Amino acid sequence: MRRRKKRQPRKLRKTTRRQGQKEGFEIEEVQTIDRYLMDEENLFEQTLFHIAIDTMLRSSDLLALTLEDVTYASGRIKTEFVICQQKTGVDVKVVLMESTKKLLEQFVKKYNKSRKCRLFDKNNGIKITSNWFRRFIKRLAKLAGIEEIEKYSGHSTRRTKAMFMCKQGSKIGTISKVLGHSSIVATILYLGLKEKEIVEELKAHDTWGIPTKQIYRPNLNSSDSHFSDLHSMPDEQLIQLSNQCTQIVLDRRKINDIDLTEELRANPMWN
Repeated sequence: MRRRKKRQPRKLRKTTRRQGQKEGFEIEEVQTIDRYLMDEENLFEQTLFHIAIDTMLRSSDLLALTLEDVTYASGRIKTEFVICQQKTGVDVKVVLMESTKKLLEQFVKKYNKSRKCRLFDKNNGIKITSNWFRRFIKRLAKLAGIEEIEKYSGHSTRRTKAMFMCKQGSKIGTISKVLGHSSIVATILYLGLKEKEIVEELKAHDTWGIPTKQIYRPNLNSSDSHFSDLHSMPDEQLIQLSNQCTQIVLDRRKINDIDLTEELRANPMWN
């Protein structure tokens, strides 16, 4: 009788520990970096930094931008355009500030790219990668006087304006739509809002008949840390909260393109 070979134990796949969300830049840090790049007359890096902040795109979408995305056939720079996110397939609206448009005009004239060419690839054919962009952001963090640069990465520019808009009083529903999130809860977790801010946001929607007390029972005397209660919610309860908040803010308030454009224009981060 043929003997079967003894099966070897399967090797476990190595997993890396999640390092948590990366930090976004404060407005003072953004302006410090911008002044430095301007003084260095580094048009390429200054334009890249401006567009990264204004668009709030993931690095994969940012680096995939083409000249066709940001300009009309006449060569004029677009103020706003729509990009389909590679990760989610969701369309997001992008609005460029005037200072960013002026930089982009200079950039297009200097580098003379074809319309189908990726905007930030080098003219010698070298592609700018997400790893390069991550190192670029860490270097900028260091220039801004930040000591813990390990907390910054290519995702930091995506979070920067979203956090700034939140602090300036923009509605979470607006920020969620700009980021292309599937739910309000995802945006709440993304922004790292505190308990009191979440409670106020939920109370603001109670007039539409949503039973917020059944969804969440806050303990305002607890620590002033990030919204840890939301992380510990049962999945069913979290999904219910997500769906109800999304329906309220996106459907009933009907955030249209005009409102979205005005909201983005009202929150410039450049001098």
